[in-house]
Amino acid sequence: MPPIKKHIELCLKRTGKDYKEIHEWADSRDISHKERAARHDITQLQEYIPIVKEKFGEAGLREYLQHIKDDYENHITLRMIKKLRRFKFWNWHKNLFKSTDLSQYYEYREDKKRLSNFG
Repeated sequence: MPPIKKHIELCLKRTGKDYKEIHEWADSRDISHKERAARHDITQLQEYIPIVKEKFGEAGLREYLQHIKDDYENHITLRMIKKLRRFKFWNWHKNLFKSTDLSQYYEYREDKKRLSNFG
């Protein structure tokens, strides 16, 4: 997750406003780690959207959602998935269960059995 300063920089570039209060509310050090994590949990957005909208207005809500998006885009898990998708393996699995591929596999298996019987 980017630090508050980074969120503010991104926000200034995007909107011309810093929305510092929203970023400080979302990443506050005055609340428990559990509460801070809950404010960033996409499965709990329905709980926090009305709170943010009431506290910061419609524009504040949009920035809160952008804050969550920025955090998730920079999350190490998502970065790893993006890197893994570059490998050909991800395209290879689509062809895994075609009948020709399986027939070649079974032919190889039978050949291996026959060879092992001679040794």
